[in-house]
Amino acid sequence: WALTKIKKNNFSLYYIAYLLGLGFFMFYGRMHERYLVPALIFLAVCILSDSSLWLLTAILSICVWINQYYMYELAKKDIYWLARDDQLALVIAFISLVVLGYSFYYYVNRQKQKKGYL
Repeated sequence: WALTKIKKNNFSLYYIAYLLGLGFFMFYGRMHERYLVPALIFLAVCILSDSSLWLLTAILSICVWINQYYMYELAKKDIYWLARDDQLALVIAFISLVVLGYSFYYYVNRQKQKKGYL
């Protein structure tokens, strides 16, 4: 929808790809931690157009790193599935959800400032 309604440019293309990757990771079931990395790559490319995204990229990078490292350490102990009440996983998931919500807010706000592209 966003790419058809909004003036097509490289930033919009990469940012929508980032949002799709993060959204699928957050809401699709049984996702492996490695599937969040492509979303992070698209967000890193968006920094070339808007340097204010570096903080968002840093927060998401830390979440990806903690998520992957935590699962790697659990796999050493032959634990391959997290408990539903795993506190660290819930905190990382909450932070990632806040990042996703802010990402949508940022994109809509950016397009409104571009004089009616949305």
